[in-house]
This record gives sequence, C-alpha cells and structure tokens, in this order.
Amino acid sequence: MSTMGALLGAKKTVSLLVMSLSLLLIQGSTASADEGAKGWLGDGSAVFEVGPPPQGWSASNPGGWSTKMPAWSNASPIVVGERIFVTAEPLSLICVSLQSGKILWKHELSYLDTVGPKERAKVAQERAEAKALTKTLRAKERELNKLKRSMRKARGSKDAAARSQAILAEIGPLKTKLDQYAHLRAPEPIDVMGTAPSTPISDGRHVYALMGNGVVASFTLDGKMRWAKHLGRPAQRMRGFHKGQAASPLIVEGVLVVALNHLRGLDLKTGEERWRRPEAYLDFGPPRATTIDGVALLITPMGEVIRASDGVLLMRIPDANVYFVSPLSAGRKVYFVGATKDPDLQERSAIAIELVGPPDALRASPLWRLSLPREKTYATPLLHQGLIYALGIRGSLVLLDAEQGRVIYEEVLDLGHGDVMPSPILSGGQVVIMGGSGHVALVRAGRRFELLYSAQLGDARATPTLIKDQLIIRDLERLWSLKTPR
Repeated sequence: MSTMGALLGAKKTVSLLVMSLSLLLIQGSTASADEGAKGWLGDGSAVFEVGPPPQGWSASNPGGWSTKMPAWSNASPIVVGERIFVTAEPLSLICVSLQSGKILWKHELSYLDTVGPKERAKVAQERAEAKALTKTLRAKERELNKLKRSMRKARGSKDAAARSQAILAEIGPLKTKLDQYAHLRAPEPIDVMGTAPSTPISDGRHVYALMGNGVVASFTLDGKMRWAKHLGRPAQRMRGFHKGQAASPLIVEGVLVVALNHLRGLDLKTGEERWRRPEAYLDFGPPRATTIDGVALLITPMGEVIRASDGVLLMRIPDANVYFVSPLSAGRKVYFVGATKDPDLQERSAIAIELVGPPDALRASPLWRLSLPREKTYATPLLHQGLIYALGIRGSLVLLDAEQGRVIYEEVLDLGHGDVMPSPILSGGQVVIMGGSGHVALVRAGRRFELLYSAQLGDARATPTLIKDQLIIRDLERLWSLKTPR
C-alpha cells in the first residue's frame, strides 16, 4: 500500500473457505445519493466503475501532479467536472483545478457567514467583547497558577489562599459569560480527527460543506456563497469518543442530509430546515441510503430506519448497530460490519438483516451474525456483487460472502505504521486500499486474493476517489492526481 511479499505481513491467514458456487447477486437498489450527486465514497457506494485504477505511478513520478495543501484534513476529495473540492483544517473549503492542481479558490467557513449585513456590526462587537473576556480570563488563570506555586513554597500562606479563592470567584462568572459567545470562537483543535473531517458533496451545480464549528454552507462551483447556516457546535459525547463530528453530508430525495447534533434534512436551495430528528445523533459514520418500493430510506449506524423525504422514523432494527462506520445496504438487505458492542475491546462482528414489508410497516428479519478476527475498525466496509470487504486498523482484510455470512479469506496487509482509516473503494475489478502511513495497494476484486500493485505516498486518513484514468488522493500534506506514466 512492489511485490506481494513486501505487502503481506508476517502473519498471513490462509483462506478459510473457497466457494464453487456461482456469484449470487444481492437484489435491490442502493440509493446512496440522488443521481449525479458526488460526495464521500463517490455516490456513497464506494463503487466507481470508471475503469481500472492507474498503476506504475509513484511519489516521484505521479503521472499527474501533486499540490501542497494549506493544512491537513481527513475529508476525501470529490471531483465535479474540472474541479476538485477538498477541506483543510481548521475550517476551509478549497477548490482545485483537476487539470493542473492549481488552487482556484478557498473559503474559511465562520459564524459570520451565517448572518446578514445588518447583523454583522453586532456580531463584530460581540467578537470584540469575547476577545476581551478571553484576555481577562487568561490573565486571571495565570495569576491563580502563580498563587498556587507560591502557596506550595510558603506551605499554606493564608493571604495567598484568600486571594486564590477570590480569583476563583471571578473566573466562574467570566467563563459563564464567555460561553455565551461560544458560537463566535474558533473550535478547539481535536487531535487526529480535526474540525474539517466531513467530505463535501455536490449535486453537479453546487457544492455543500459542513465544518466542526457547526456551519454548513452552499457554494457555486466558482466559489460564490449561496447560503450558510449555523447548526450549533458539536455538543454531546459521541459513541466511541467523547467529542467531535465526522459524518459527511448526503443528498437524498433532493434533501441535504446532515448529521450534526441531530440528523436533519435541509433544503438544497436555501439551507432551511425541512425536518429534524429529535434524538441526538451520536455517531461519526453517516447514515446509509437505500430504496424500498420506491421510497428512499436512511439507515443510521444505530439501526434507525428513517424516511429521507420527511425524517419520519419508520423502525429501529433490534440488536443492530456499528461504531465509527456506516452500515451497508442493498435494497432490503442491511449489513452492520465493525465494532457492534465496545470498540475499545477491538471486538468485530458482521450482522445481516432483511427489512420485510412495505416501508410504513417494516420489520427486521435476521439473516446471519458472524464474529470476525479481533481488530478495531475505522474504515467503512465495501459491498459489491455479494462480497463484503472489511478492513481493520492494522490492515486485516476480511472478505465475506454477504449471502451466506461466511469468511472467504483473511489477508493481513503490511500497510506500514498508523491506523488504517481510509475506506476501500472499487473500480474496474480492483479494490483500492490505503493505510495510515500512505501505503496504497490495488487488490483484485473477487474471491481470490491477489495484489496487483502497491506504492507509497505520505501519511493519510482520507479515502481516495477515482475518475477515469486518475486516482485522486489527499494525504496529510498534499493532493495527488495519479495516472499511469507514459
């Protein structure tokens, strides 16, 4: 992620099962996004079908170009016509030329984007007040720390103790008042996750971006802002980690689906809220879209089935959930693959459910449940032609028969140091796999494991994307257009 021996780890598990039956296709349709929408995992399925990924490239000879980014990001690049859209920490949306790699425009999303001209003067004054309060608070905190050190040296000075109590009494109200301006401040940095991890999405005419300060916005492709809304900062403790957000927006049924604090549907033209789920959305993985009897549905990592057009909860799938990643779907069949109980225990399972009945009277029919080799999972699995490709953080690639619920093979890939966070994608009968240290591997799709190519870029957490003849990768420092060298 070049020979097979260089990629395979010392521990290599032999194939557990080789099926002689013909490939069984999973029936049903997957409506991961409206037709033409491009976002995380392409149309949401991670299947691109734009031909085989390029080979022969390297960091020194990419075949295309590479461009240094202003800052790192975990969000995937998306390609819309002749433009690539990426994010950069802490809050920037960037447009890059597909042909040259030149940065065409950049916008840092802030709360100011969400207010009108008449409110800007008031917001500017509030920002000045918040800045002054912050300065005062920091000075009080420094004085308190100095007093604590002097008290330790003086072994309990009564004067210092009294002054410390007085400062503490001042700090409390300062923090309370400063909290009123929380929406105006830049979000606190979050190690590894960051505050710009959500992949933008486009309907082909506009691009939509969500940032960790709670701002979601729509732009024309040439960078003119159409609207911006403040949805509130990430406020609750998440499942698997105590803070942050990472779920990327979707476009389903002409609705911009955003998972921030709550799952909500926004109007594409205006950003106005069409619907909002009352329960908190606590997952880093976005919902998965599918269609049953012509009705577009959203399936959350917690097993909720929600109608995309109006946000109505249709059912909760019993005993089905997954941490960090999205569920998989193919029509009526839904799969939860990853940590289903406690991610800290590195437990990994696969659960298959069939949704039976009409959309307004669905019930869950369990198909199978399987325990997988123990390994934490951050990469959303890939479902294609009845096979599930599940990738663990240490490079364990498990191939499952989605119909039978059986392991076909497990291969432990040597993807270098760092947790594997990018999700696998597929095109032209090949699966693109990327490790945290920038190892890229092309593996033949299907029931027999075969490494086709591998190369090395920089450390990365973003899932790659594909267009014809080009593999687009965003590592922590650079954006790459990779082609087969001539």
